[in-house]
Amino acid sequence: MKAHDRLPSIRATFTTAGAAVDLTTATTVTFIMKAKSGGGTAKVNSAATIVDPTSGIVRYDWQTGDTDTPGDYQAEWQVTWSSGQKQTFPTLTYHSISILADLDNA
Repeated sequence: MKAHDRLPSIRATFTTAGAAVDLTTATTVTFIMKAKSGGGTAKVNSAATIVDPTSGIVRYDWQTGDTDTPGDYQAEWQVTWSSGQKQTFPTLTYHSISILADLDNA
């Protein structure tokens, strides 16, 4: 996506062993995005929306400042279950997100 764009929202479907993860008992889902270069704090660490709990579908709506710095990022989603335990998706890797500079820097 281009810097400063806030659309489209990022969506994901959580699965385990090929089956959708039922998020009915999830209390929160957090979207976390950090520069691939490592170090520093997360660029984004904010609440996401559960779109369809039984199908495991979630969405994060970009906020002002989330996409203002061009670069390569890795992202993940952290689910907090009603038991207080946490589970991260994807489990074996990260989402890759590239933010490209826009021509008018606005």
